Amino acid sequence: MLNNPVALTSEKHRNTRVKQTPTIEHVKNSHLASVTVHEFIAAACEYPIAFIMGPNSDQLRPVVVWGVEPQTNLFVENDQWVGGYVPAAARCFPFVTSVQDVEGEKRIFIGIHEDSEVVNEEEGERIFTESGEETEWFKKNIEFINNVTQRDELSLVFAKRLKDLGLIQALQISFKDPQGNDRKIDGLMAVDPKKLAELSDEEFLKLRKEGFIDGIYAHLLSLENINKLLARRYK
Repeated sequence: MLNNPVALTSEKHRNTRVKQTPTIEHVKNSHLASVTVHEFIAAACEYPIAFIMGPNSDQLRPVVVWGVEPQTNLFVENDQWVGGYVPAAARCFPFVTSVQDVEGEKRIFIGIHEDSEVVNEEEGERIFTESGEETEWFKKNIEFINNVTQRDELSLVFAKRLKDLGLIQALQISFKDPQGNDRKIDGLMAVDPKKLAELSDEEFLKLRKEGFIDGIYAHLLSLENINKLLARRYK
């Protein structure tokens, strides 16, 4: 299990390197993963897309669902990734970002999973030069990470719009396992198609102009993958 990331600094991580070897250590125990609204169409082909409330907040966030039980990723078999599309946030690993308000201004902070198997001081791409400057390799990663972070912020705006319009409801997933036991998946939320259909023309047009309609329908379509997920769990 990975520990929490630490703040990335040129002083502390002057000699840190990142091996360019594929790893699934950060997703193999994850049954949910953050996804941006820009990725809904690609992700909806394979996974259910739902919404969850952030820990200790009332912030709604879109996620892909990779498992039926916590800490169980059904798209990892024998320590190999067997899924298809990987959300951009997961591709930022071993780096993570967060947006924080500093004196009324939003700033992006970058962290790194020091205990990852790909982070070391012997082999791989350097993050900083000997003089403490960002390497060209890291600059390219920063550009990608910043883009993902900005899209994540827009995705939170998207989710809030849906919530404010009263379109979000609890996602009721109840089923029987192969032994006949009643089971359910809690904590997920989804758009209510009935309430979406009842939106005024004015509100619907606003969503279209904001570029959110494709994301809504991709999300609703993705819920058809719930049965595929259950089939994968109980195959």
